[in-house]
Amino acid sequence: MNRSHSNWRHMAKIATLSAMTMLSTGVLTFSYSLWCGNWKNKGSVMSFYVNPNGADLPADTQERLIRDGGLQWDVQGGANFTVNYLGLTTRHAIMPSDGKCDQFFQPGSNGNALAITYCSGNVSSGADTEYLDAWGWKDGTNYDLQTVATHEIGHCDGLGHSAVGAAVMYASYHGVTRNLNADDKAGLQAIYGTGCNAPSVSNVSPTSGPIKGGTIVTINGSNFSGSATVEFEGVDAEVVQRTGSTQIKVKSPATCTENLLADVTVINTAGCDDTLADAYTYVANTVILTTDGDGQLQIGSGETFDLYGPSGKKTWIVVGPPGTFTKSGVTIDIGKPFSAVDKFIASCGKRSFTWTVAGSDGETLRVQGVVKTGSGSGAGAFTVSNYVDQIVVP
Repeated sequence: MNRSHSNWRHMAKIATLSAMTMLSTGVLTFSYSLWCGNWKNKGSVMSFYVNPNGADLPADTQERLIRDGGLQWDVQGGANFTVNYLGLTTRHAIMPSDGKCDQFFQPGSNGNALAITYCSGNVSSGADTEYLDAWGWKDGTNYDLQTVATHEIGHCDGLGHSAVGAAVMYASYHGVTRNLNADDKAGLQAIYGTGCNAPSVSNVSPTSGPIKGGTIVTINGSNFSGSATVEFEGVDAEVVQRTGSTQIKVKSPATCTENLLADVTVINTAGCDDTLADAYTYVANTVILTTDGDGQLQIGSGETFDLYGPSGKKTWIVVGPPGTFTKSGVTIDIGKPFSAVDKFIASCGKRSFTWTVAGSDGETLRVQGVVKTGSGSGAGAFTVSNYVDQIVVP
């Protein structure tokens, strides 16, 4: 790309840009071109890496902008084609025949080019992009790194330049342009066809977890796109890690229903998904006490603790100095004097308790939960949670 409106500059060591392809459909005229082969011989799946070694933006911002730019072709392209982001790399040499698609930065400039993509015969054999550091990369203003990345990775997909001025693949930089134009989509669909390169879900592990959510669940399968989302019984799960096109790790979302058999769905794009029915079972919460505090309690201020356990059970929150006492055969890790508040756990298996501190500076106070998980009385009828120690400060 040249910055004067910046001809996006792309060099092919062997292949050359194909002739412009003109296609009229109704009132629309498409003006995309194709470049340096495609990914059909590899299942119509393109994968890329990022080396955030540029000088202008923080490394995590560089990664995010290039990643999101590349994944636009997966999210918006409407083609039977999948784009995967495979993570970070330290590679920064132009090696367009090593089977990899690397995105990295080079110092200095190269004429008016903002970035250069190299290909050797076929993009599926490798295609590398260097972003030239001379131009002061930005996030959301000129020169917008995500805009340029979307364009360059379009070349890695197999697209050449478009004659449509509003297209991402237009031959010149024309301001922040992060969304695909109809011409961009038409070019991608001309290569790979329209429709859905659907994912396939094989199994999940573990297959059960508590209703409070937060369990790390590994979903295995094939053809997961780099922008795929996951749902448990229709509720979004937070993605924490992706491994190529075969594995996604998520945090299970919370629910209020114990013994729920949840369907797990991987969605590449709207209408392009696969569901493993009854793949994950929500079970009753184990008894555990948590807090977001830092281990210090300020006198006169409140601290919130969450006690989890089976739904609808009677609970106690006990506060006092470290020590032990036994009542009804149940040993509590708190000494005297102590205070206790009883209440039923909410229907979703969680009770929140805010405690206003009234101790002395430097004193250690301990918080612990007790849940009546069984019938009758005695030690077997109660479950004692972990305890949390807190230091009182002025």
